[in-house]
Amino acid sequence: MKITLIKTGVRAVERWLLVFYSPAKKGPVQRRFKSRADAARFFREHEKLRARGLPPEIAQATSSQMADIVAALEFSRREGFRLMDAAEAFVKQRDVSTASHPMPASPVLVEEFLAEKRSEGCRPATLTAYASAFGSLRLRSTKALESLTRREIGDLLTSANVANSSKNNWRRHARVFLKWLKVRGYRTDDAGEGLPTYKAERHDPCIYTADESERLLREPTPQPC
Repeated sequence: MKITLIKTGVRAVERWLLVFYSPAKKGPVQRRFKSRADAARFFREHEKLRARGLPPEIAQATSSQMADIVAALEFSRREGFRLMDAAEAFVKQRDVSTASHPMPASPVLVEEFLAEKRSEGCRPATLTAYASAFGSLRLRSTKALESLTRREIGDLLTSANVANSSKNNWRRHARVFLKWLKVRGYRTDDAGEGLPTYKAERHDPCIYTADESERLLREPTPQPC
């Protein structure tokens, strides 16, 4: 395990990089934190849980998820459940039916997503673009963005009365958000995967004939009033 001070983004934001070996990936895993203490605490809890027999996927949990899992396991221990039984039930339930983490309200999710991107060093303009894309999609949907299926998102983009370049921008930002939902355990699927792109509109150039060009050149230029 190694914790190193790094600087990210064009603004050189200081972050602490935690690197440790993952048996599941059979290689190193990297995570960024705002402080050295946060990085050390995450690794300490991760190793504690893994030593108790939890699946290696726990390395992908966020700090808030880790706290929830620790509390759930502590409750299981107090109630007399076998630790491995509780862990196996937890993983099976996550993979088969529901996400591993309860999904909060839409504004809370978006704020959590933007806060994480901000901590990774995303520029303010990029964060604004994410927020603008999410807002545009929400205005056109009767359901929250995080609960839409792949088909619903595709239909939403296709029916939007905007330029295809805007549709592609919304699609790009939505895909990042939806993938983040799966990685963080809020969804079991990536609804943004496989969304088609939209062809950019092309306008034929206005080409004048030789006679038309000569006539235009001969016409007097109108004088401003």
